[in-house]
Amino acid sequence: MQRYFLNEAYQQKVQFELTGEPYHHMIRVMRMMNGDQVYLAFLDEVIVAKIVAVDPEKVYLREVSKEIQTKELPVL
Repeated sequence: MQRYFLNEAYQQKVQFELTGEPYHHMIRVMRMMNGDQVYLAFLDEVIVAKIVAVDPEKVYLREVSKEIQTKELPVL
């Protein structure tokens, strides 16, 4: 799954809009479509988001879940 780094803090929203380079890479380079999922990496949070709509200048995504990752190795 592709990971896109955004230079902003996470704010819970109903829908996220991406333009510019992330839009270009998702739609023109990776040829993603409605239903495809990506990671959106904000400054303080990483979420899994699903593409819900694409127009000529924006891609709209909805949060599916938060990324759950462990930073530490397990103690054996």
